[in-house]
Amino acid sequence: MAIFLLPFSEIQSKASSEESVVQALKENRISFPELNPLREKIIDAFGVGREGVVKAWRRLKGKFWEELSVWALPGRVQKEIEERCLVPSPLLGLVWTGDPLPFSEVRWEDRLGTRMLKDIWREKIGNILRDIAKDEEIYDFLRSKDRGAVPLPRNVQRISFEYYRKGRRVINSLPHRAYTLRYILEMGVDSTDLERINFLDYKVKSVERSGEEVRVVMSSEGKYI
Repeated sequence: MAIFLLPFSEIQSKASSEESVVQALKENRISFPELNPLREKIIDAFGVGREGVVKAWRRLKGKFWEELSVWALPGRVQKEIEERCLVPSPLLGLVWTGDPLPFSEVRWEDRLGTRMLKDIWREKIGNILRDIAKDEEIYDFLRSKDRGAVPLPRNVQRISFEYYRKGRRVINSLPHRAYTLRYILEMGVDSTDLERINFLDYKVKSVERSGEEVRVVMSSEGKYI
């Protein structure tokens, strides 16, 4: 079963609940409890402990999450997003999309002591990905700024996407990535039939394979986005 890496977003909903992030950690309601000692240290350093939590897909906003619109998807697809999609977090390291997440203004570039959080988290996130990605494929929808904190394991197939509109590469492709993920999950696409992917007027132009890397090139005439 494939794993999907989704982008973090500094734009966040302020939705809340009575349960604080500290309480959620104590009850082991946030995945990967081996990260809790570092999580608690960062939470304490940045004064985030009392914030109420909601599921990560409800918390995160911005272009990717707005276009993904998890709340509007069928229950089956929502369940897959919660259980198969991972999000890197400067505050909590790595969470499944269904895990509780507090509102936080903590960023990858912030420092704990003399080191940036992206550097502090890198090894720990890498260890988790190596453990859970064995015999799996990883679909990479991360932003470039997330990749500094998320080292992808070796010997694991990585599938990424590039988008071209009227022959020119799309630079800000977050909405396109969201549409791609929706199509894959709703239509049951896997790595053997990536050519099937299409949305709006985007279609697959080529699937380029090199070792463990798979690059899917999507092309459009620019009629919609």
